[in-house]
Amino acid sequence: MMTLKAIVRRLRCPPLGLLVFLGYTLLAVMLTQDVWTTPQTRVIGLAAGGDAQEYVWSLAWPHFALTHFHNPFITTWLNAPAGANLMWFTPPLPGVLMTPVTALWGPVVSYNVLTTLAFSVSAWCMWFAIRSITGSRIAALLAGLFYGFSPFIVEHNVGHTVLAIAFVPPLLLLLGYDALVRRRWPAGRTGIAIGVLGVAQLMTFPETLASIVLSGGLGIVWLVVLNVRAIRSIGRARVLHAIKAVAWALVSAAVLAAVPLYAMFFGRQHLGSGLVHDSGVYVSDLLGYVFPTSAMALHTSATDIVANHFTGNTVETNAYLGVPLLFGLGLVVWMMRRSRAIWVVTLAAATTAILSLGPELHIAGLRTGVWLPAHLIAHLPLMGNLLPSRLSLLTDMWVSLLIGMGVAEVLRRRSRAMTVVATGLICLSAATLFPAVPYPTSDASTPPFFTSVAAQRIPEGSVALVVPYTVGPYTVMSEVWQAATGMRFKMPEGYIFTPGPQGPIQGPTPTELGADLAAIDSTGQVPALDPATLTWLRHQLHAWDVQTVVVGPSSYREAMLGFMTQLLDSPGEDMGGVTVWWNVPAESWWSGTAVPR
Repeated sequence: MMTLKAIVRRLRCPPLGLLVFLGYTLLAVMLTQDVWTTPQTRVIGLAAGGDAQEYVWSLAWPHFALTHFHNPFITTWLNAPAGANLMWFTPPLPGVLMTPVTALWGPVVSYNVLTTLAFSVSAWCMWFAIRSITGSRIAALLAGLFYGFSPFIVEHNVGHTVLAIAFVPPLLLLLGYDALVRRRWPAGRTGIAIGVLGVAQLMTFPETLASIVLSGGLGIVWLVVLNVRAIRSIGRARVLHAIKAVAWALVSAAVLAAVPLYAMFFGRQHLGSGLVHDSGVYVSDLLGYVFPTSAMALHTSATDIVANHFTGNTVETNAYLGVPLLFGLGLVVWMMRRSRAIWVVTLAAATTAILSLGPELHIAGLRTGVWLPAHLIAHLPLMGNLLPSRLSLLTDMWVSLLIGMGVAEVLRRRSRAMTVVATGLICLSAATLFPAVPYPTSDASTPPFFTSVAAQRIPEGSVALVVPYTVGPYTVMSEVWQAATGMRFKMPEGYIFTPGPQGPIQGPTPTELGADLAAIDSTGQVPALDPATLTWLRHQLHAWDVQTVVVGPSSYREAMLGFMTQLLDSPGEDMGGVTVWWNVPAESWWSGTAVPR
């Protein structure tokens, strides 16, 4: 039992792990400091896209679903009445974990907290894993710093926060190391922990789980191939330990994942077959490993000439490691070339990096016609929806382990020359990997109407058409406004993936009214509204069961107000920065006679 003196000593000197976590968190806050002056009206993320705003909604939904006894995996609050399957886009675990913050300060603040913690939690988990594997605190500190603030996480955290929440890979790396090599923990406990973490990743973002399985499988293959002779002599007990751990992992994962997997593959609005994205576009460019993108402070107009030609978009081009780090990794491999472990990790990193290049080699954005191994993987079940460039997260995981092993070896040898060289390479690598500042932020302000008593006039659980109409990643503010009301109403729109006749569709179920609203939002051009067209568009309003229409701030607000005035045959009521039409008439209206509800 701990004595009073020991407790006081512990309080005076916080645990090292806590200090490391606080240090990583301080760095994350410094990087994202621009958002913390107005955390309730701005979000960490690019202004050019709406991913950040959509993830604000994804944090509000689980809180609402849990407190109102709704299915957290499927929602009808977007794309009403058909709804959307959230397991294909924004699974609920991050929202569930952030529920206390969301309840206290709202989803916008909750999103900013989550995005900031994505850096520090990912870094801390890698620190914990490398410290346990190498036994070196300094090596773990540097490896965690690289992983948590790697180009992958820095770039994806400006919108794809579910990809930047990367605490699972390093923990699975540690558990896999123990199950296959160290055997310090019981096989059952290790296997259950692996299963729980796998399901946690499934509930955060399934695509990352697929990447982990693929890259982890490669690591196991290289471990076996390079240790065939040793496996014959390690004994039956060691093999049985690994088999038991795998069995426990599979059983625990099957039990815990049964419900979310059923919702994903058989639930309402599941996507079924078809590709969400073209896997031949979002790939790592061969030059992407040495040419920084605009997310790195080192980028210049000269490097941008090359980097701007990479396919995909800036957020998805995250293979960059830099020349100093690549050179340093080469020295680590040479220094430890007699170790089988270093070759297992190196080959796992290299094969994962090759797979991230996609099915066809790209050089400076040009398709070379050279087929790569990923071409075979793309034809496996579900793997077609795995974007190759996102495997860079696992490349960074293996690179972090190489960094940790290399630094630990330098410290072990205590060579002055090695220490000087390692210190120089670490400083150069840090300079080339430093992210560009200020870190991007974008608007998430909400018109006063949605947080006022006036919004409570909207019938609870009814359908409200809110414009700008959300049909894709560039008009997502309506989802933030809906979340600000505490999910008071449903909407016939949303930035989601829905099933279509020829594969998944990005956005709500297509309709003529939705297309007209999207066109007005983007061009300001109002379509001709003859009596027949008006009748048809009013029919769509009735099909959606819209009871309230709200027009918020937008670039072409006047054009939208004119369109709505004609469509609804009356001017709206201005209040709280929006214009509202209450009690939209029922079916008899579009058939010829307007009768209020």
